[in-house]
Amino acid sequence: MKYLLLSCCLLFASYSAQSQFQVDENGLTIIVTDGTENGKNSEIINRSDIPTSYDQIRSKSGKSGKSSNLSSVNNGIVFNDPIRSLGMKNCIQAAAFLDRPKFGKMGFMLIFSLNDSIGGKQATHTENGKSYKGVYRLVRQKTSAKEAVPAGMTTYKVEGTFLLLGIS
Repeated sequence: MKYLLLSCCLLFASYSAQSQFQVDENGLTIIVTDGTENGKNSEIINRSDIPTSYDQIRSKSGKSGKSSNLSSVNNGIVFNDPIRSLGMKNCIQAAAFLDRPKFGKMGFMLIFSLNDSIGGKQATHTENGKSYKGVYRLVRQKTSAKEAVPAGMTTYKVEGTFLLLGIS
């Protein structure tokens, strides 16, 4: 009986560990926390100032139709860029480093790709007292699969485990 219970526990643990790293059709989700679950309550003057959909933003600006720029009368912000998932399948890599760079390129993320190497050499990154081996990379997602790769850069597909260290 105890072997059956142990087998079930091991099976559940391995299934749980595997399922938490599966990428679904929604892409990658990165959770960032300071260790608390604190939130903010923004003060509002008029309840109707809180948009819950693009339709509300369009009606405030007096525009209609799907092709219009989505803007708010109050602040002039235009919402017309598509939001892409973080699947990281189609990336552009500006550079790869064995030393952590201090500067990047606007719009590129600095990641540390675990277990990667350049010419058989690896960098060491220490985070929370734990050391990792891999490569620092400056990457950004393509705006579309057909976007051309700028001169001097390469395509890159983020696979495996990586640490998101910052953005330029």
